[in-house]
Parts: sequence; structure tokens; C-alpha cells
Amino acid sequence: LALATAVSIFVPLLSAPTSAAQVKTTSAAAAAVEAKRDRAQRHATASVHRKRDTLETALEEVLATLTHHDHGRGTPLEKSELKKVRGRAADLERKLQEKPYLLPNADMEAIRRRARGASAKAFAASQPAGHYEKLLTKAHADIVSHEKGRKKLSPAELGRLHEKKKGYEFKLRQIHGHGDKEIHELHRRGNRKSAADYKEL
Repeated sequence: LALATAVSIFVPLLSAPTSAAQVKTTSAAAAAVEAKRDRAQRHATASVHRKRDTLETALEEVLATLTHHDHGRGTPLEKSELKKVRGRAADLERKLQEKPYLLPNADMEAIRRRARGASAKAFAASQPAGHYEKLLTKAHADIVSHEKGRKKLSPAELGRLHEKKKGYEFKLRQIHGHGDKEIHELHRRGNRKSAADYKEL
């Protein structure tokens, strides 16, 4: 009886560490599997992001090409080439709107805006600074003429002129490197042009 009692006490003592070790090993294996799964998920997510960025860049370039053509900037595309470019744009838009990208409409519109901006910037860079200097001088002169009562513009016309003037100034500053001094000189030219135009009336 004493022997049986000793064995019954001693056996759990032997088996307890083994059970704990097994639990520890099982937990470590589960953690390793979970870590591997997380790495795979992160890799898959990063891969999707890279592919989406590549598709967005390609779409932006294609849309900029179409904008250039539609606005008569540079050499127009031939009919067959235009069809191919439009097809490419439609294909890229479709891919971005499908799984796994599911690009929101707001993001798609942002790509279109960037494409329009890229086309406008490329065209502005191809034009000499003097082209925008003349346009800015005339726009400023027309605004001054309206403000001094020398000519009557509707609110809509005046608003468009202000927008054009801002656009010309932006192009001269950002693309052709004009500073405040050059812009102010063009404003003064506009003032003189407004006065000269009024005298001729």
C-alpha cells in the first residue's frame, strides 16, 4: 500500500514537466505559424499596393497623352493610335476599379486631375515665357480697365479673367522662374496698356 501511494505521488511529478513542455512547444509552433501568416499577409498587401501604384502611374500618363491630344497640344495622335490609347486608358480604369484594388471614385478623379495638370505643365514648358507675359499683360490691362470704368465686364467675365491671370502668373513663376519683380513689371505694363487703349477710344 505504501509503495502504491509513493508511485501515485511520484508519477504526476514526472509527467507534469512533460505536459508543460508540450504546451510550450505547441504555443511556440502556433506563434510561428501566426507570424508566418502575418508576413505573408503583409507581403501580399505590399504587392497589391505596388501593383496599384504602377497601374495608377500608367493611367495618369495615358490620360495626360489624351488630354494633350484633345486640347490640341503638340502633334495630334493618328486615328489608329488614338483608338489604341483610349482603349488602354479604359482597360487601366477597369483594372483599378476591380478587385483587389477597388479604387474609389475620388481617387480616380484625383488621377484625372493630375493627368490634366501634367499635360498643362508640359505644354506651358514648351511655350516661351514671352507668350505668357503677353497674356498676363492683357488680362491685367482688361481688369484695370474694368476697375477704372474704361470698359464694362460682366461678373462672370471678370471672374474668368482673374482665374486666367492667376494661371499665367503661376506658369511664369513655376515654369519660367519669374519672381515678384518680373510679375510686378508685367502688372505695370498692363496698367500702361489699359491707359493707352483708353486713349485710343
